[in-house]
Order: sequence, then structure tokens, then C-alpha cells
Amino acid sequence: MKSKKLVMCITLGLTMFVFVLGGCKQGQNVANTNNTVVTQNQKLQTNKQENNVSQDDKPEEDSASQSQKSEESNSSESEKAETESKENNTSQNSQENDTKEIVTPAVKDETTLLKVGDKGTSVLELQKKLFNAGYTLSVDGSYGPGTRKAIELFQSEHGIEKTGSYTKSTEKALAGIKDIRNYDAIRAEEQKALEEKNKQLANLPLEERIKSYLGNGISKVGFVYYDLASGEKIAINENKVCIAASTYKVGMNMVAYDSIRAGTLNLNEGLKYDSNMYEGGTGILQGQVNTTLKNPIEVQKLLDLAITHSDNIATNMISRRLGGTQAVRKAVLRMTGITNVDSTSNKTTPEIQFRLLKKLYENKGDKYNAHLISVMKQTVFHDRIDKYVPKNIVAHKIGNYGSYTNDVGIVFADKPYIFVMYVDGLPSSAEKIAQVSKMVYETQLKK
Repeated sequence: MKSKKLVMCITLGLTMFVFVLGGCKQGQNVANTNNTVVTQNQKLQTNKQENNVSQDDKPEEDSASQSQKSEESNSSESEKAETESKENNTSQNSQENDTKEIVTPAVKDETTLLKVGDKGTSVLELQKKLFNAGYTLSVDGSYGPGTRKAIELFQSEHGIEKTGSYTKSTEKALAGIKDIRNYDAIRAEEQKALEEKNKQLANLPLEERIKSYLGNGISKVGFVYYDLASGEKIAINENKVCIAASTYKVGMNMVAYDSIRAGTLNLNEGLKYDSNMYEGGTGILQGQVNTTLKNPIEVQKLLDLAITHSDNIATNMISRRLGGTQAVRKAVLRMTGITNVDSTSNKTTPEIQFRLLKKLYENKGDKYNAHLISVMKQTVFHDRIDKYVPKNIVAHKIGNYGSYTNDVGIVFADKPYIFVMYVDGLPSSAEKIAQVSKMVYETQLKK
């Protein structure tokens, strides 16, 4: 009985031992599994942090990621991330520089050598350089809108501040450009061809010579020639509406002198300048805003500057005193008897300008008209009507605007005549006016 109980106790004890032993092993497996999960989670967390650092290396960092990164990393990890960030940024910038075009910022240069309104040999040489470099412009020694446009294009193409003025940095850049053509050689060839053509046309009547010379470009031209002695007139597209440009200033002077005769304007009256009257382009008053223009300027001086230097500020000051440009244009239309041209913009026709000049000549004995004719002979512009004609006998006013190149005047030859020519966008427009003027003058000498 006792041995049976002993056997049962031993059996029970072994069973419990096996049970306990199995439980311990199972617990160990569970612990190992948990440890594995923890280890994997840590690795995932570490990878996540590493991924966050990689994303934050971009130039534009997310603030939330930065906060999370600072909270989850110790100081050594932060240093490592910062080092990696710098290296990544350096690498990224290097790659960007290798793959993107490097844009050079515009060079700012306030040293102006030549600007709109300047004239002379220096301008002529600049225009030749631009022409030889392949740019489109008139080579006439006058720094006008065409030259400014060519300079602006050159500056934008060579990373120079786009001012439209010929600056020191522009000069330096242009000096390094190779010529792709030669202006002087081209002009010599053109002149030779022209002389040959003129020989062929020499025996033709003047009108036929002019039309033959203009050729297919004749539709771009408005022209009037009028012999003041005989009354002979040649008119080509005389009613073509053209941009008046600065030829407007002849009519403005005549309207001003009418106001003086009427007693509503005084030559000694001083006009005050304000900034609304400023206009670039031709003239000399643009450089005297802080000197001459600080004080009132007499009407007579402003009228003269509008002709001799084609001064735009002087023109604006006079026009305002006369009631505005539209009021001036309306007065000009009444003066010429032509009323079917829009006066709201600076437009005219060759016929309008012819009638103005005819009125001026027929009343040249009037002291105001005599003064205006004298001032028109003193203009500083000599690349058109009077290029091949004695300058002291030509009273004229040029104009340039957009595609238009103009000149209107009275030539006081032995047999005086009126010459009006507007050219819209033809190559070498100023030279075409000069050549036609030469034809007319030489023909007039033979009469």
C-alpha cells in the first residue's frame, strides 16, 4: 500500500516537473519572439529616422520633420546628419550645376558713353560696329530708337543691364564680337550700283527717276516736291497717313506764333517745368532737369530748342501751354484746310506738311516766320535733305519714330522748292531721303 502511494507521488512529481519545464521553455520562446519584434521595430524606427534625415537634406525642409528629428536623435546623430546634409547639398548643387544652364546675372553699369539724342562720328562708329555684328539699324550718326533697340538686344544677349544706352560694359562686350559683314564695303558696293543706276536714269524726267529709284518700296513712301517759282509739283502717296514724329514741331511753332500774334502768348513768358513733361529721346534739356529746368524758361527758347535739337521736353512744355498736342494738331489742320485726318494721335500726311511749309514760305516776310525759317537752318541734323545739298540753304525738320524716318523742309536754291518725304520701314531710310533730295537738287540746278 505504501509502495503504491510512493509510486503515485513519484509519477505526479515527474508530471509536474515536465509541465513546469515545458512552460519555462514556452516562456523563453515567447520572450525570444518579443525580443525579435522589438529588435525589428528598432531597426524600422532607425531606418525611418535615416529616411527622414535624407528627406530633410533638401533645400526646403519640413519644420515638423525637423522637430521630430531633433527629438529622436542624440547629439552625435545630429552632428552626423548635419555632416551628411552638407555633403548631400554639395553633391546636389554640383549635379544641378552640371545639368542646368548657368545664368549670369546682368552686369549693372551706370557709365554711359552714348545715349538717345546723341549724334556725330562716335554714334556713327557705334552703329557700324552693331551693323557689322549682324544687328539691324540705320547707320546715320543719329542715336535714335533703332540704335537704342539694337543696343538693348545686344545687352540682353550678353548679360548686361538693359538700358538702351551705350555703356562701358557694352563697349567692352562689343569689342570682343567678330564682324560677320562690313558696312563700309557694302555701302561702297551700293554706292557704285547707285551711280550706275543714276547714269541710266539721267535722261529720264525727275518723277520717273524718283519712282525708278524707289522701286518696289514706293508704297512705303509719301513724297511731295514743289517748285516755289514755277508751281511744278510731284506728289507720290501725298495723302498717305504717316507718323509725324518730330515733324510735328514745325506746325507747333507756327501755331505758337499765331497765338503770339493774337496776343494770347508772349515770347518772354516763362514756362515752369514739372516731371510730367519729361520725355527722353532727342534734346538737351533731359540733362538739365536739376539746373536749367529749376527755373522758368522763356517761350522763345523752348520754341527754338524744339527745332534745332528736336527737344522733346521743350516740345511738351510748349504743347501744354497751347492746350495740349491734340489742340495743336487741330489748329494745324485748320491752317492747312485739311480736316479728314485724325487729330487724336501724332499722325499727318505729306500734303499737310507741304501746305504748312508753303504757307511759311509765302509769308516769310513776317518776323516770326522769318525767325522760324532761320532756326530751321540751324538744326543739328544733317543726314537727309541736306546730306548732299549745301546746309546753309536748307531749312528743315527731321523726325524718327518706330519704323518712320522723315524730313520736311524748304531748300533756298536759286529756284527754291519744298521737299517733303516720309519713309516707313525701308532699309537705309535716311539715305534714301538723301539720295532723292540729291536728285531733286541737281535737277533744280539745271533749270
